[in-house]
Amino acid sequence: NIKTGDTFFPFGLKGKSKKVSEMIKPLKLSKFEKEKQIVLLNGNDEIIWLLGVRSDERFAISEGTTKIAKIYL
Repeated sequence: NIKTGDTFFPFGLKGKSKKVSEMIKPLKLSKFEKEKQIVLLNGNDEIIWLLGVRSDERFAISEGTTKIAKIYL
């Protein structure tokens, strides 16, 4: 789940970081929905994906990608 102060680098911001709270604010989620928002982390506790909202640009598939994980919800 989201932690206070979590940041990531969403697609479309050209490498700039943004707080997760700022990304979900326009969605006008209830407090309960915000607390239940799921984030996918890598082994270094970096946010890869804010499920249903946006993914992190640093983990995009590129020509150098050698492994891909398929995730089912």
